[in-house]
Amino acid sequence: MSEREIHQQGQLRAELFEEAMALLLPRMFPRDVLMRNFVVPKKKYSSAIPPFNADFVLNRPDGTLVLFEVKAPYTEHALDALERTITRLLRAISEMPKNLRVAQVILAIAAQIPPKVSANLRASSKQFRAMGVELVIWDASYLVNAFRDAFKTNVGALAVEDIEHLLFTQGQRKPVNKVHLTVPGDIEPDAQYGKETIVLSADFCSYSTFVRATRTDPQLGVAIMGRFYRESRRIVELHGGRIDKFIGDALLVFWLADGDPTGLAHKVRQCASDLIGMSSGLAKEWQDEVDTLVTPIGMRIGAAVGPLLFIPEGESAESPVHAIGEAINFAVRLSKMEPNQFTVSNRLRKLYFQNDQGFIRQKAARLRGMSEEVIYWEMDMSAEVSGEDENDTRSS
Repeated sequence: MSEREIHQQGQLRAELFEEAMALLLPRMFPRDVLMRNFVVPKKKYSSAIPPFNADFVLNRPDGTLVLFEVKAPYTEHALDALERTITRLLRAISEMPKNLRVAQVILAIAAQIPPKVSANLRASSKQFRAMGVELVIWDASYLVNAFRDAFKTNVGALAVEDIEHLLFTQGQRKPVNKVHLTVPGDIEPDAQYGKETIVLSADFCSYSTFVRATRTDPQLGVAIMGRFYRESRRIVELHGGRIDKFIGDALLVFWLADGDPTGLAHKVRQCASDLIGMSSGLAKEWQDEVDTLVTPIGMRIGAAVGPLLFIPEGESAESPVHAIGEAINFAVRLSKMEPNQFTVSNRLRKLYFQNDQGFIRQKAARLRGMSEEVIYWEMDMSAEVSGEDENDTRSS
């Protein structure tokens, strides 16, 4: 197997394993207290220190939290990556506000733990206990039994084929080509003139820095960005949006502004939150494989609303459709602001988020490429629990 295939296979395994855990956990815990993609709050936000993104969180009846970290290591440095994960967890918990209490951290690893690592984990357990937190390790042996008990099926050694078969039998995923994955083409929006449209522009933070740090292993970047494209599309479609296009490490999303404004506002807000959680998680995995400390991580997201003109490229019904409009330009400019902030235009905030107290008005500014000063609002999503609803937790 080539180096590229190893990375792509490894990223696919990580993706499938997280989806499998999204199926397993609701069988073990009440669904209504489970959330996915938990951006661990910090006492003080700093763009210089990356936020920690836990894969799942459980709210216990006593008000304490259980954080789940899901790992499917595959590289020769996987054990080092696990140790760095422990280090980041310790730091994240120490930086959390006092009103949030973590009682337990569960590290689910789709691998057997060698004796040397077990000794290191025992030492780490003492550090967690000193903060009043219990560290629990679910290794491959535990997880194989848990999947068997929950789904009455054998998941073998948690290889790609085993996990994929489990998801397929549960109706969660169509069989996929495990190595030769391609990014689907653009989804064409409805060809309408002057239709009010919410536009969201999202930009993966520090992509160029990650690429420079991965020069000796470019296929790692190929594998991770392939997963970024797939996960972004899944999240956008989950929340009713339509991807106009991917532009390198960024994406442009549309929602036609009709129907219930409250429901649409929730979809757009939750989409932004889930994109930040997903991108932070992928950046965390990428960080595990490079020497350079990469900051910031996550996403920059901007959104605006306005009429768009949809223009077909040709006469054929299958011809691609392109969109132009000031709202696109505005959203893209707003996506260049602070990382892990949901930045919206004043009009979008007034029409859809007026009752949302999380937005803070910023000082009017002249954004690059715009001739006049504009008013915009920001919501800090770096310290937010970004979970999916009941159906979302089961993944797609």
